[in-house]
Amino acid sequence: MFGKIIQFLKKPLLCVFIVPGLLASNYDGTQINDNLNAASVPDHVVLTWTGDPGSSQTITWRSAAAINSGEVQYREAENSKAGYLSEKAAVKKFSTVTGDKPGSFNIFSVTLKGLKPDTRYVYRVISGTVPGQENSFSTGVTENEPFTFLIFGDSQSGDNNPIFSPWHETVAKAYAAHPEARFMINMGDLTETGMSYIHWDNWFSAAKDVLSRIPEMPIIGNHESVGETTAANSAKPLYYLEQFPLFQNGPKDLKGEAYSYDYGNLHITVLNSEEVYSKDEVSRSQLNWLEQDLAASNKTWKLVFFHRAPFYNRAARSNEMVKKTFCPIIDKYHVDVVFNGHEHGIARTYPIRQEKMYSTPKDGTVYYTTGRSGNSVYNDLTKKFWDAFFYDPQDQPCYETVQVNKNTLTINAYKQDGTLIDSYTIDKENNAKSSLTPAPARYEVTHFVIYGDLFTGPAAGNARTAKKVDDKWFVNAKVFMGSIGGGAALSSQKVELFYETRSLKVPPEKVEITEKKIVYIPVDLIKQFVGFDYYYDEALNVLFFTK
Repeated sequence: MFGKIIQFLKKPLLCVFIVPGLLASNYDGTQINDNLNAASVPDHVVLTWTGDPGSSQTITWRSAAAINSGEVQYREAENSKAGYLSEKAAVKKFSTVTGDKPGSFNIFSVTLKGLKPDTRYVYRVISGTVPGQENSFSTGVTENEPFTFLIFGDSQSGDNNPIFSPWHETVAKAYAAHPEARFMINMGDLTETGMSYIHWDNWFSAAKDVLSRIPEMPIIGNHESVGETTAANSAKPLYYLEQFPLFQNGPKDLKGEAYSYDYGNLHITVLNSEEVYSKDEVSRSQLNWLEQDLAASNKTWKLVFFHRAPFYNRAARSNEMVKKTFCPIIDKYHVDVVFNGHEHGIARTYPIRQEKMYSTPKDGTVYYTTGRSGNSVYNDLTKKFWDAFFYDPQDQPCYETVQVNKNTLTINAYKQDGTLIDSYTIDKENNAKSSLTPAPARYEVTHFVIYGDLFTGPAAGNARTAKKVDDKWFVNAKVFMGSIGGGAALSSQKVELFYETRSLKVPPEKVEITEKKIVYIPVDLIKQFVGFDYYYDEALNVLFFTK
């Protein structure tokens, strides 16, 4: 027994970084030097994958610009008598872009190959002659072995004074509560200003004790391209691409931005949802690649990750372009779950296929919006018509775990303090064991939905807010215009609509007026005046408006 205790004590511990005082750190520095706070001692150590997770591991770190060589020393954790193997690092210079504080350092990266699957290794990085702290990692599991991974919504924190203590506490507490997690995924908007290096210095410092232990496989959000002189969508996310070596198997011109990989019996596809806003060959090539990627996979599970949620939660902020671009292909190959960020709230849709809502996951795809892991909150989040579950994390950040065990997948959402918020299970072997979310029933009278919000009129559940006359759709003028922040002046002689700085006079002969003096206006006129498209769902008896 004594020998076993000694043996155990010799093994590196995975959770020793959770020590008193660490969680109280602020990571709110606003000063950065010419080396961008890099030194001779290696830091910003991050694990990613650029090859098979079962047999390789990519390790990346940085040191000051004067340090020009590096290596990784590693061995199997269980074989303490074995000597360390060594692999020399590739070195590249990192320099800030125009608009950011000038500075530079060197980035070192090594991909270890020929590793044993499902095996723990200890390693340390060395910059020049200066070693970093010894850490450990585990290679990917074999095909049918169970595993868990972590998901973090937007961790962006602050503009000019990026305070990453909320992100630090979220990632540290999540890993402490789930030390079995094999890797982690950040859902985009890792920082507020992705082309300002002080944000990245604080982000890496806040998460260093987890990034060096399990692979981080991030996703690009709109803030990854934001800088002092660049707005979202206007530039390549250069800092992101330089610091995270990722799979290069995506479409041309989006290497490292869109990619896919297998882990156990799971296939993961990562997309850049910012590119759907560029009507060029880059956007089309990503769409073609997505179809080829999903068609080629024979894994039990297919999960897709991208930043902007096609089924959103913010008031008057839709992502219809993303929905129209990605969702038809997602439907075609029946992706099990799509994970998104951007909204800063937690939401789980009913299973959806071709915009129809179902009760069980065998009939459609579940879209899961992952909340926030940093300090940025929105005050205009609401549960939408398509949501089976919704939670607004105003009180504290949150995170998710995904547990995969052969034919069963479970998503759990937690508050930062470990409180369980939501749990959802898909069982492919026995659908009766999957979580049931009864889809909305058909309404007796027609209603309309705009920006995902259902409008039932003054007498909820009874008042008709939309109706069909002579094969043409009409909506309640007062309710509709009020729902989009506009207005309507109504009488039997005059109908005038107001929206933003515009107005529109509608001839009385074009409207429908009921006995109770309720004025209905044609939806084609609405489309012309305020730009909303629409479609009718016969199964629900609901008219959906999108923009």
